[in-house]
Amino acid sequence: MRHIQKFSLRWSDMDSYGHVNSVQVVRLYEEARVSLLFRVARSAGVTSFEEGLITARHEIDYYRPLQYLLNPDHPGSFPTVRIESWIENIKAAQFTFMCEMYKDWDLTGRARSLCVPYIVSTNSLRRLTPAERSFLQSYVHHPDPPRTEEESCYSKRIHTSN
Repeated sequence: MRHIQKFSLRWSDMDSYGHVNSVQVVRLYEEARVSLLFRVARSAGVTSFEEGLITARHEIDYYRPLQYLLNPDHPGSFPTVRIESWIENIKAAQFTFMCEMYKDWDLTGRARSLCVPYIVSTNSLRRLTPAERSFLQSYVHHPDPPRTEEESCYSKRIHTSN
């Protein structure tokens, strides 16, 4: 199953070319990750992700520029994107959080985040609990094969930890 959420773009997300800045794209992917792993997980009774979860790796493939365009038919409304999220590769102490971002019905990019449960008080990694594993398993989805770099407008990999 995929978790689907819409996000409004902000005027300040735009760069000098009228595209949504790549830093803001990362922020949107993070908001989708937080939505599923904290908000939705909490409503399912799983609160342990809130105690510590780090991003060990983050990769983004950009397939087309994401433009900030107002809709003249709906004055006062902000442009939105749809982010679809799911889980892949659940292992003992890590999992991959996947996202696809759509503007209207156009796929603009795909992100992969390697997430690792973490104990803040001891500064150490930990294994997934059975409840976490069960929650994540309900969001395992096998999408279409990823696009190749030749199919994307440009590809950029970002390595960060938070």
